[in-house]
Amino acid sequence: MRVYTIKDMGNFEKDEYGRTIYPSGDYTQIDSFGEKCRFGDGCRFGDGCRFGDGCSFGEWCNFGERCSFGKGCRFGEKCRFGDGCRFGDGCSFGEWCSFGERCSFGKGCSFGERCSFGERCSFGEWCRFGEWCSFGKGCRFGDGCNLENNLKFENIEDAVGRVLKIDRIGSRRGCTYFFKTLSEIYVRCGCFFGTISEFENQVNETHKDNPQYLLEYTEAIKFAKTVLG
Repeated sequence: MRVYTIKDMGNFEKDEYGRTIYPSGDYTQIDSFGEKCRFGDGCRFGDGCRFGDGCSFGEWCNFGERCSFGKGCRFGEKCRFGDGCRFGDGCSFGEWCSFGERCSFGKGCSFGERCSFGERCSFGEWCRFGEWCSFGKGCRFGDGCNLENNLKFENIEDAVGRVLKIDRIGSRRGCTYFFKTLSEIYVRCGCFFGTISEFENQVNETHKDNPQYLLEYTEAIKFAKTVLG
């Protein structure tokens, strides 16, 4: 695989849409790319790269840690992303993409089938997920996320159809997530993960001496049962 440098970039051609055409190759020696770039299949990028808006990436691209991507980027199938990557609004990802820990996604992102996400990923509003997506611990989902069939969360065996987030309650003043499957409602609250019945028992035990926190969590459980059924 050819290793490209800053000097090589000045000789690259542009396509009919004005995007600079980057051939397949090794770009680990370059840390910043402008807007409207088009990369071929199987490109490699180093840590901390920055990409402008409207970039397009082919299949099998490999990105290092803490990469930053602008709005409207498009990624092909089976791309791999390192820890701490940040993605702007409206990014589109193909099938089998793999994301490291603590990735952050903007509004309106779209993900293909069988994507895999590491721990503590954060998703903006109106994100869409394809089938068989897998999410690590502590993932956060914005309002209006569209969750298609067969999504896998944590160690939940059943497909998750809906996710409800309730924020700023309890002793942590943090988010509590309720995951609805065909047979059960699961809960992620801080370090706790289990069924809604197990969560209710834990709340009654942990906050039996604190009426305010007990009330907040109890009402959240009631609300989740009403909304999710």
